[in-house]
Amino acid sequence: MGESTISTGESTSEATTVDALSPGHWGSRFNGLRGRMSLLLLAVLLLPTGYAVYHAIDQYRHQGELQQRELQRTARLIADHQATMLGNLQTWLEQNARLEAMPLVGPLCNQALADKREESPLVTRLSLVTPDGRIMCSTEPARLGVDVDESFWFQRASRGSPFAVSELQRGMDDVTTLVVAVPVYVGETWRTQPWSPSGVLAAALDLDTFSVNPATVDFARGSEVYLVDRLGQRVPPLPWSADESLASDLEALLTGERRTVELALPDAGSSLLATATIGFTGMQVVVAMPIGPLDWLRSEVLTPIILPALMLVLGVVAIFAGTHLVVNRHVERLAQAVRRHRPGSPDLARATANAPNELEELGARFARLAQDLEEREESLRKAVVQKDLLLREVNHRVKNNLQVVASLLRMRARSGRTAESRAAIRDAHARIEAIALVHRRIYEEGAIEQVELASFLGELLDHLKKSIGSEAVEIAVTGNVEGARLATDRAVSLSLLVTELVTNAIEHAFVGRSRGRITVDMSVDDSAVTLVVADDGIGFDPEAERDGTGINLAELLAQQLGAEMHFATAELGTTVTIDLPPDRAKGVA
Repeated sequence: MGESTISTGESTSEATTVDALSPGHWGSRFNGLRGRMSLLLLAVLLLPTGYAVYHAIDQYRHQGELQQRELQRTARLIADHQATMLGNLQTWLEQNARLEAMPLVGPLCNQALADKREESPLVTRLSLVTPDGRIMCSTEPARLGVDVDESFWFQRASRGSPFAVSELQRGMDDVTTLVVAVPVYVGETWRTQPWSPSGVLAAALDLDTFSVNPATVDFARGSEVYLVDRLGQRVPPLPWSADESLASDLEALLTGERRTVELALPDAGSSLLATATIGFTGMQVVVAMPIGPLDWLRSEVLTPIILPALMLVLGVVAIFAGTHLVVNRHVERLAQAVRRHRPGSPDLARATANAPNELEELGARFARLAQDLEEREESLRKAVVQKDLLLREVNHRVKNNLQVVASLLRMRARSGRTAESRAAIRDAHARIEAIALVHRRIYEEGAIEQVELASFLGELLDHLKKSIGSEAVEIAVTGNVEGARLATDRAVSLSLLVTELVTNAIEHAFVGRSRGRITVDMSVDDSAVTLVVADDGIGFDPEAERDGTGINLAELLAQQLGAEMHFATAELGTTVTIDLPPDRAKGVA
């Protein structure tokens, strides 16, 4: 027989095999067919989706640049429109400032200015100022005699400046006005002495009329237009001026450092601002356009991003649903049929009915493979039965032959002439009976590879008492070996070893004594086997007995078992301990 193994008598639980196709035991949700196809779809659509996102971001930047340029164009158009209005006003004022003679102070002068004011809807007040800075005539008589010598527009116009524009001024009636002025010349002095005018003609403008009308200048709906004078005064007041965190950006815009800025108020949202100067007046136009976060972004940016993303999501959903409908449900049915398959069952062939051709062919091949395996298993079962019958027959014949040999030796022992020859024949008979006992146990138990240890040792020792023992020698088996089984090849060596040790004890341990006791103790602990054969005889010296067959045969048998054998002798007898370590104790339980 091959290398023996030591095995426990308790049944070993088999490891549970996890079906890889079972949805409940996926290592990952993306380890299945649907998950992997979804990942494949993601990989395929990743590049176009990334391009769509890049294109959308580029469109966002491009749209922002277009928006800034459009706002700058609007500011320039408004500024040019305002400059044109001021240019026309300058021409009109210059025409009325060329006098043949200075008018006399009085109602006639005031009425003449009032008549002139009616010609221009832009002008709310006309005033004629003397060279020393006092108003001599006015469409508002209450202003007669008012000193305007310190006014910026008077200082410029009185020194011959063709057209002077004041800063924004708030009057006593809390109305903000803008004053423009031209020098007044009598006769041809405007040609000969332009630096020495005879007075100043000033006009106060109606800012509502002066403001931009969307009908005349096209700009975005919702935009606000502000006037900023040379001193930084704004009409109407800029709402961002009160926020200190926006002061630097606003200053950079008004000083021309930046052409456009984006400013945000907590309650009013964000606005994009652009500015342009109104001719040479020192004034600026500020155009503020509100920026809605999704006005143009929704169509220009979000749509190219959302549509591919939506297509991606719909594609993944379609993959999950479609894969389950077309493939997975057939595969799962096939896997379930494989798990529940029983010999002769037609479930495998039916599991992939109406499935795609490849899966239907796979199911048919599974069914054929299962049938082949069933036929192979049946053939192997028959072969195993035949093998068991053959081995049992062999063991039976070996047992019978050994019993014949043992009977012949027993007959020979009776006719032996000397006690020594009879003892030798009796020892040989005991050894052959021990081997025959192993084969008989195999035949009777029907277990070819192992024998039950407890009953085997008991029967072996009973046989030894009957064959070579005496009534005065008691042989006992102790130890916890219930349920333990031993490989048949080791059972032969163990039976010979026990026979040899017990035989030696019976023959030599009790010389000169009327009674004796032999104890055979065998225990199994953590797969390590310990065999102890002890007697209460006279003891012996193992070294002195080396010339005999018994000690040498016992050591040879221990080596075959891979065990270590130790002798201990005392006045109360001899103890032989055989230790079979775990690495050598394969197959005993």
